[in-house]
This record gives sequence, structure tokens and C-alpha cells, in this order.
Amino acid sequence: MNSNFNHDDTFAIAPILTNAMDLYKQHFRPLISLGLLFGLSQLIPGVLFGQKNSTFGSLSFMLSMLGSNWVSMGLVYASIKVYKGKSFDLKDVMVKSFDKYWLYLAVNLTFMMVFLMGILLFVIPGIYVGTIFLLADVLVILERRQFMAAFQRSARLVKSQFVKVLQFSLLITCIFLIPTMVLRSFLQTNPQLGQTLYMVCIIFIMPYIVLTQVGLYYQLFALEKNIGQNS
Repeated sequence: MNSNFNHDDTFAIAPILTNAMDLYKQHFRPLISLGLLFGLSQLIPGVLFGQKNSTFGSLSFMLSMLGSNWVSMGLVYASIKVYKGKSFDLKDVMVKSFDKYWLYLAVNLTFMMVFLMGILLFVIPGIYVGTIFLLADVLVILERRQFMAAFQRSARLVKSQFVKVLQFSLLITCIFLIPTMVLRSFLQTNPQLGQTLYMVCIIFIMPYIVLTQVGLYYQLFALEKNIGQNS
């Protein structure tokens, strides 16, 4: 596997981030194509149906959610390929995403609902849930886990390194939120420019975010395997 992960009994965030960036640079063109698809999945429903009307706004949100989850699955499949040192075909990873689509969507939506409920319950439960189940969606693909098994497996992988995974999660959240929030500020003065810059940011950031999430799995899996061999 093409990685710089630690293979001893330690867990480190830096190799995950740097390795993901190196792989992103090496496979930039096909990955950015998936990033573009992700951006379009966010943009097109709003352009077609608008956001102001409540009925069409809800339809726009639903289509955007369905489309973005499909592309997210494509990014996971693509990430698996690049971590194994292989190239990938855009059409192949998107077609392959249909295989586990509804299961992946169900896991993702459940994660979001539980996370938001936890945030409403004084924040801390939401942070805990968001950390412990961080890998549930990608485990549907990486280990072909079913619904409950994906959440249970994520919890087992994360719990031994909870604090560091929490740090990783907060760092990745900042990587995503800070530039998008800054660019969103343009919406107040120049809505069209602000929306354009926001979409460009999403296009470039999402492939990296998924690469780091898959990289986190490989790091935790290697640590688990090594601890098991030494026990």
C-alpha cells in the first residue's frame, strides 16, 4: 500500500494529512473531476428548482443530498484505489457506487441525525457521537459492513484513540469550515461572486477531506492489526 503511516503501536495525525496531500497531488486531475461532480451536485438542483419556494427548496435539498452522497461514494472508491497505488477510471468508480448506495445513504443520514441530536443536547454528546462514528459511512465500502455493523466497527476502531481522532476530526472540520465561511461572507456584498468562490472551494476541498477520512481508517486498521499481533 502506498502510505507513510506508522506501523508500530503509535497513532499520528500528521502522516495521514501529508500522505493524503501527496496522493491528491499525484492524482489531482481525476480527483478534481470528482470534486467538480460534487460541486455540481450541490449547485444544479438549486439552479433548477431554486431555494426560495418552500416546496421546490425541499426538492432541491433532497436532490442535492442524493447527488452529493453518490459522488462521496465515488470519492471513497477512488481513494481506495490511490492508497493502493492504482489509477482509477471516473466512470468505473461512479458506476460501482450504485452497489452500496442506499446503505451508504442510510448510514450517512443516521449519522447526521444522531450527531445533530447530540449537538442539541448541550454539544458534548454530539462531539462524542461525531467522533466515535466518524468512519461508519466509509466502512460500508471499505469493509462492506451492514448498517449496525458499520457503526459498531467504527466505534471499535476509534475508541482506543478517541482523543487523537477527535483532534483529527476538529482539524478536518476547520480545514473545511474556515475557507468556506470566509468565502460565504462575500454573499453579503456580492452574492454571485460569493457563491462562485464557495463552490470552487468545495470542489477543491472535498477530495482531500475524503482522502484523509480513508487514510484515517488505514492508520487505525494498521494500529489495530499491529496491537493484535503483539498481544
